[in-house]
Amino acid sequence: MDAIINWAPSIKANRFNIALAANFNKMELDEIKTTEKLKNKKDVYFGPREKAFLLASAPPFKISFSIDYRIKKFTAALRLTQFAEVELKNWRVLGDGDLADAALADGNTNLYNDLVTDTYEARMVTDVSMGYDILPSLKLVVGASNLFDVYPSIQDSGWTEGGGMWDSVQMGNMGAFYFVKLGLRF
Repeated sequence: MDAIINWAPSIKANRFNIALAANFNKMELDEIKTTEKLKNKKDVYFGPREKAFLLASAPPFKISFSIDYRIKKFTAALRLTQFAEVELKNWRVLGDGDLADAALADGNTNLYNDLVTDTYEARMVTDVSMGYDILPSLKLVVGASNLFDVYPSIQDSGWTEGGGMWDSVQMGNMGAFYFVKLGLRF
């Protein structure tokens, strides 16, 4: 479900645009339907990792709050985005010949699930910018995406999809990005 609330008041020369946007998801996987020839190979082409990646593609929620402000030639913007917790299955789920396999063999499913699951904790990211209309057709903007340099939860790099500290998650993993833009309108 998507929900958006928007309010754009003007107070004298001050113009605001205030928005709250939210996306809520609940995904469940039912029976996997396939052909007779592939019936016994479901875990090969759509195993626990693939199921977890599909479920993680629609996190439980994402909420964004933004305020845009303009007075004459000056603009400012603030956006806060809250990302939900996401769980992915790492490569250990295919067998690591180590701790996860031993836990599974011992029937310790709680330890096994902890070892094969990468949990990305909920995070909030802050974006800000300020701009000035130098000319009617020329604008300067200075800002930051992910101002406070927030990263996803660090994982064991030997077990992630790309072999790094994170899998590909919705909030990104590039950290802070500071910018200066010069916009020209024709």
